[in-house]
Amino acid sequence: MRMWKSILVVTVVAMLLATLAVGRWPRTSGAGQATAEPAADTGKIAWLTSLPEALEAARAEHKPILVDFFATWCGPCRLMDEETWPQAEVVAAAGEYVAVRLDVDAHQQAAAQFDVTGIPTVVFLDASGKETHRSVGFVDAAAMLELLSKHKP
Repeated sequence: MRMWKSILVVTVVAMLLATLAVGRWPRTSGAGQATAEPAADTGKIAWLTSLPEALEAARAEHKPILVDFFATWCGPCRLMDEETWPQAEVVAAAGEYVAVRLDVDAHQQAAAQFDVTGIPTVVFLDASGKETHRSVGFVDAAAMLELLSKHKP
């Protein structure tokens, strides 16, 4: 429980900083509902939603794994859903990975296994599941492209 309180505090601070940096809150419709799509359906990246399935695919395809730990209530995560993941160059670069998105609320065990203490957290794994790099916090498209190219096989 203590870990989740820490994650919440870090996320709220990150969301406020991202909001200040970008200069806006997430857009809402007239009914006050956020207009961003649900996180699992963003962009054109073929996201898996199961780490075991991703590991199996990575071994079969001899590809590294890109894991995006997020939450639907996370402002910086939603900002990445709007501004980073849908970019054509990011989608193309992510195609060299087995991509998996894990909601930290639904996948608490995986978040704990990877010691996720703030979101968004993007973890790069080799095909065997060994962590090779991680990024915590909002990452814009240019920085994500750099990460994706730096950590591909």
